[in-house]
Amino acid sequence: MPTSATLKQGQTQVFQASGGTGVYTWAATGGVVNPQTGSSVTFTAGNQNGDFSVVVTSGEAVAAAAVHIRGLDIRALASTRLGVGETLLFEITNPGENTPPFSWFSTNTSVATIVPVEGGTRGQLTARAVGVTEVYARDAVGIDSNRIEVIVGNTVEIPRVIGEAGKPAVAHINANTSFGAEITSLQMTIRFDPSILQARQAKVTYRSAHFSLGTNFDNTLGSATLLMTSLTGEKIATGSGPILDLLFDVDPGATVGITRTLSFENVEMVPLFGSPVPVTPRDGVFEVCPACLVHDGDVNQDGVVSVIDLQMAINIYLLRYTPNSEEFAAADMSPAPGGDGDVNVVDVLKILNKILGKPTLLQAELDSEQLFASTQAQAAPPVQLMVPGNISANAGQSLIVPVYMNNTVPVGGVDITLVYTQAAGIVSTAPTVTSPRGSQLSLRWNGDNAGYLQIILHSPDTVRSIPAGSGTLFLINMGVVPQAVSSRLVVNEAAVSDVNGAPISFTVMEVPRVYLPLITRNQTQ
Repeated sequence: MPTSATLKQGQTQVFQASGGTGVYTWAATGGVVNPQTGSSVTFTAGNQNGDFSVVVTSGEAVAAAAVHIRGLDIRALASTRLGVGETLLFEITNPGENTPPFSWFSTNTSVATIVPVEGGTRGQLTARAVGVTEVYARDAVGIDSNRIEVIVGNTVEIPRVIGEAGKPAVAHINANTSFGAEITSLQMTIRFDPSILQARQAKVTYRSAHFSLGTNFDNTLGSATLLMTSLTGEKIATGSGPILDLLFDVDPGATVGITRTLSFENVEMVPLFGSPVPVTPRDGVFEVCPACLVHDGDVNQDGVVSVIDLQMAINIYLLRYTPNSEEFAAADMSPAPGGDGDVNVVDVLKILNKILGKPTLLQAELDSEQLFASTQAQAAPPVQLMVPGNISANAGQSLIVPVYMNNTVPVGGVDITLVYTQAAGIVSTAPTVTSPRGSQLSLRWNGDNAGYLQIILHSPDTVRSIPAGSGTLFLINMGVVPQAVSSRLVVNEAAVSDVNGAPISFTVMEVPRVYLPLITRNQTQ
């Protein structure tokens, strides 16, 4: 009999035996022999590639032949561990030995799908959801390839960060979470070059606004350890987008063109119950490129500051859109000339002024900031935003939360972001502006009915403003769910400006955060 044979899936090979004593008995792996006795049998290769054998016995004599089954061979061109939305190419390594056209398959299309490209000799896979699938190819006569396992997990990443010497730079930490409904705690360490960057502050975003944030910055060794957790069982929603913003100060002597890696360490996502879920970190790059960052209001960088840029700035401001570094810098116009690493109502008003052809008062803006910096230790800020210290309502009923403002100068714009425990209530109606204090301004609000609310009052024409005085600025109507428990309302961020977009110094109770008990009572009590 032959000592070896190389076959494709489904092909046959005749084996013959001689010598020995007694009946010839045949056995095989990787396929079947027919008949199983006799001096001559036919082996049919199975549908799995690999190295197998055909064995014949006669009395005490044994002989074996090696069988190599070769069909389509495929390989992955990159890592087979992906994040949701990412793609991966596979290729057939021996297309000339097989019969085209070729088809591609994923065993779990809810996790990933794959389509043929380049005439079918390659397949492009797209990850759809967290899970595991296997990829294989098939030729025109039904020969299948080897199978390759693909694992799709959660990812965290830092998109390219651009900064300039002596100015703040913001790293958006994005998470693509398909286990998002379960994640209630997250920790990570970000490594950076302390000779170029110094970590200043970390902030939660709209996706993590309900979470408590703990930080530990080591600006000597260059590390920022971040820990987010929910004490009330709140969860990060499934989806994509920023979960943290990390603000750096760039060294004044940083050389133009220099790049540094922002790398992840010890990343863990933890559900409410159970073990950490899979997560794949994607490191980022910081680059010093002042020419890339123009604080001119042209957010879409088409050479014209228009209503398109205004809407993009509003979307950035309301956290509806995550910009790249260039877009963020263009929207971050205030304070002049290089921004402050934040996009708020002041920046929106400055872009509006630029569209209307009105002065942006950049020098006055600088002068007012310098004046405030020299006098803030001796005098109270001209604007105070206040909320009551104790609010109560019966579960299942409505709750009205007033916000007060005491201002010694006219105010043209106010922005307040509040977060609250979702279980305690929902924002059931639009906030009402109490006349006459807030009636001079236009009202916008953005809330997700899940514990996040942003309220913006701004001058519709850069003329009207709230005159100096004190009183209720607006009311927030909240519906308290029947199962409500004691909670808290948090004034997370705020900004105040005049009609021209210049910032006005202010306080919000105890800056930067105010914790307001939202005490709910059972109706039977």
